[in-house]
Amino acid sequence: MIWIYKISRYDTYTVLFVLLLISLNLSAFAAVLGITSTPVELLLGNSIYCIPNLTGNTSPISSTIWSQRKIFSNGSATPWQVLGNEGQVVVYGEVPVTYELKLVTIYSSIPGMPTPPSPTTHIRAWSVMEANGVRDESGFNQEIPIGNSLELVYWVQRGNQDCGPYISGMAQERLTNRFLTGYGQLPSTSWIPQYPSPTFRLGGGRIWDEHSADTTYWNIVPTPGIISSAIQELRIAWDDPWSNHYYQNLGSKQIVHRKVSSTNWQVTH
Repeated sequence: MIWIYKISRYDTYTVLFVLLLISLNLSAFAAVLGITSTPVELLLGNSIYCIPNLTGNTSPISSTIWSQRKIFSNGSATPWQVLGNEGQVVVYGEVPVTYELKLVTIYSSIPGMPTPPSPTTHIRAWSVMEANGVRDESGFNQEIPIGNSLELVYWVQRGNQDCGPYISGMAQERLTNRFLTGYGQLPSTSWIPQYPSPTFRLGGGRIWDEHSADTTYWNIVPTPGIISSAIQELRIAWDDPWSNHYYQNLGSKQIVHRKVSSTNWQVTH
C-alpha cells in the first residue's frame, strides 16, 4: 500500500507500461547460443580463436570449460582433453583430422534475479584437409662456392594455399631417377630420414632441405653443366596416439645440381 501511494501521482498507464518493460527484460535469462570462431574455417597448420556466442540478455556466467578431441579417418577418437576455463580458447590444426571443441557453460545464480539456465553444452567441429603440395620459397638458382652447402626451403601447401606454421609431423623425401655425371645412374633411395634430422626437417610450415654438391667428378663436368640430378618425392609422416602411420603426399620436384663456373655451383629444377 505504501508503494501504491508513492506512485499514485503518476499516470496509471505510464506505470503499467514501465512495469511491463521491466518484467519482459527480467523474466528470463538466455543461455549461450554456441561457439563463435575467427576465422570460420580451420586450415592445416593454422589456429582458430573461439569464444562463446552470447546475446544481450545472456545469463551471468560462472564458468566455461573448454575441451578438445581429435577424430581420425579410421573413426578412432582421442579422449576429451580439457583446454582451460577462460572466456576464450585457441585450437591448432596440427594434423589433418577432425577437431571437435566442446564448451560447457555454468551460469551464476544471483539473488533477486531470474533463475539462470541449466548448464549447457555445445560442440563444434572442423575437418582439416591434408596438405598436397609445396612451393619454392628460397635457395634455388643461388650460386655458391664449391664445398659450401645451401638450404632449399619449401612452403607446404593445400592446393595453392600456404599452410600455417603449426603443422606436426616429420618431413621425408625419396630420390628416384638419380644420375651423377661421370658415373651414370644411381639407385633410388628409400623414404628418408627415418628419424628427425637437422638437415631435412619440417618446421614453421616449411620443409628445410640442406644440399651439398658431389665433387667426385667435378673436373670432368663441363662448365656450365650438370653435376647430378634426381626426382625428389616429398611427404609428411605422422602417427596417431595408437602408433598408426599416416602420410601426406606433397608431390615431386626435379632437383638438378649445376656447375656454373670453375668455382661455383647452384640448385635448379
